[in-house]
Amino acid sequence: MYLGGWTKSTEAIATSGAHQTSYGGGSWDAFLVKFSQEDASEVVEFPVQKILRGQLDFALIPNPADGNVLVRIWAVEETNVDVVLSNILGVEQVIVKDKEIKAGTTDVSLDLNECGNGFYLITVRSGKAAETKVLQVVR
Repeated sequence: MYLGGWTKSTEAIATSGAHQTSYGGGSWDAFLVKFSQEDASEVVEFPVQKILRGQLDFALIPNPADGNVLVRIWAVEETNVDVVLSNILGVEQVIVKDKEIKAGTTDVSLDLNECGNGFYLITVRSGKAAETKVLQVVR
């Protein structure tokens, strides 16, 4: 079950300087809460501004990683994506092609067993849109 809404940061979700209601500080914040019976072992920021603009975003869990990394992808609508892990020289090492993702969140697991210690780039592509983040592999 999901619960979403908006709140003025002077009332709930804090932003810098929001605690002082006397000067009218604060801003509007969006929130999304997922309730489930699963263990909540990781809290990840929800990219509200990108989602509202119709953009794709993702998080790497955990980062740094050692055996596997979970690529948690947020999308506004159902689409197909490519998930590419490349080394710092741009050599592609792990590729997930044409993965169908649903609106909301989709998790893609990448096996890092063939990757040595170091920094890698993970790119998620959908159509003409692409987002890249840095992953550190530590053994």
